[in-house]
Amino acid sequence: MSGISVATVVGIPLGTVIEARTDWRTTFGIWAGLSVLVLVAVAALVPSMPARNTVSVREVFGLPVRNGQLRAVLFVVVFFVLGHFGAYTFVRPYLEDTASASSAFITTVLIIFGIGGSVGNFVAGYTAGKSLLGTFAVGLVGLLAALLLLRAFGDGEPGAVVALVLWGLSFGAVQLSQVNMTLAAAPETFEAAMSLNTMAYNTCIALGALFGGLFVDHLGVTSVIWFGAVLAAASLLLRLGTGRGRKTSGPVSEDVLVG
Repeated sequence: MSGISVATVVGIPLGTVIEARTDWRTTFGIWAGLSVLVLVAVAALVPSMPARNTVSVREVFGLPVRNGQLRAVLFVVVFFVLGHFGAYTFVRPYLEDTASASSAFITTVLIIFGIGGSVGNFVAGYTAGKSLLGTFAVGLVGLLAALLLLRAFGDGEPGAVVALVLWGLSFGAVQLSQVNMTLAAAPETFEAAMSLNTMAYNTCIALGALFGGLFVDHLGVTSVIWFGAVLAAASLLLRLGTGRGRKTSGPVSEDVLVG
């Protein structure tokens, strides 16, 4: 999970660095080449591991119908991912428009965001074992606060740095927590539940960027910050409203948390 989280928060800053020194086509070309290398490495190095059981497509999509807690978690993930990526996709034009930020500053602050995300991920690996709901809630409160700080003080470089540091830390914590929420909601069918989580997550990355683009086109670049804040708040309220009083098939001990 650390690899996924680090890649999520560091990938865009690295792409920004490369794009600043070349162009976006070169950046896409390099990423395509790396993908080919990963494909070859997987084929050559990853051993074949037989499946312990099989789950039909009907069973996978029937899980959230039968499992109300998993259904609630998936909605929480949808709101969080839509809000985060709807806003984060447009950080660069937002800073250019509101703070007249240079390319060098934007690259630097995105790298700081990536470092913060990595730190938040590892910290959440410890705190989630003590309070999963608390870790997720604190992370979302931090994300919401970061968006509001960026809107209030992002017209200056110091304010933008503070907001992006808090945003990175919070995203790293929420990113790890949402996986463990899926595990807690469906411990006996985690692989199938996680496939739904991954599908919802990746779909909402694309939809978040799409909706954010529509907001930018019609309401201006500052509107995506409010878009992200509203959805982060919705995710938080939904999680707090469904996170207590529901029984799972058993407590999730710290040694099975995904970290």
